[in-house]
Amino acid sequence: MDVFAVVVPAKPLSQAKSRLAGVLSATERARLAAAMLRDTLDAVSRSPLVSRVTVVGSSVDVEKIACEHGALYESEQRNDLNDSLTDACDRIRQANPGTALGIVHADVPAVQPHELEAVMTFTATTATPVFIADRHGIGTTALFIPGGHAVHPLFGPNSAAAFHADGARPFLGPVPGLRHDVDTPADLDEIGGLDVGAFTRDVTRKAPLFRRVTHW
Repeated sequence: MDVFAVVVPAKPLSQAKSRLAGVLSATERARLAAAMLRDTLDAVSRSPLVSRVTVVGSSVDVEKIACEHGALYESEQRNDLNDSLTDACDRIRQANPGTALGIVHADVPAVQPHELEAVMTFTATTATPVFIADRHGIGTTALFIPGGHAVHPLFGPNSAAAFHADGARPFLGPVPGLRHDVDTPADLDEIGGLDVGAFTRDVTRKAPLFRRVTHW
């Protein structure tokens, strides 16, 4: 079975989760982004099919979290997310040709190691790039690429359709934690029904602002 090198892109905490600005302060948004990044890294690093984790970012606070969770850190050199991800994946394959790769967004705090393992096993079996559509079926929360396939990230608006048109296969299995990213107040409220990671659950329980937004 292939093992995967996983890349996790992360914005500076001060710039993350801008769509929550109407309900959370800048400080609370930064705390939430940090907690979700920690929970995502915790789940990815505990997956038995993951050989290494690299965080791609452009801030000291993100680098600190990456190091605390045993991940490598690469400074983002491009303004475009997809270009930055391609560069990071290319560097991994320059050192280890043919490595299977994964890209997982930093805002899936309910993702579970067994969900990641199911998708990586499916990717290795089908020998085709596999994407995870978000719970709305419009965006994409993750992409997995078997060894030997070119890296072609297409994250952005309507990315699920873009990945499908590019030849990647959708994973249709039950991976609710991996599908549920957090961008809006509704996302934050609904994710409380899942097995959210300890860091995110802790920050939402402690902050009065979160208690006004969610029904956890």
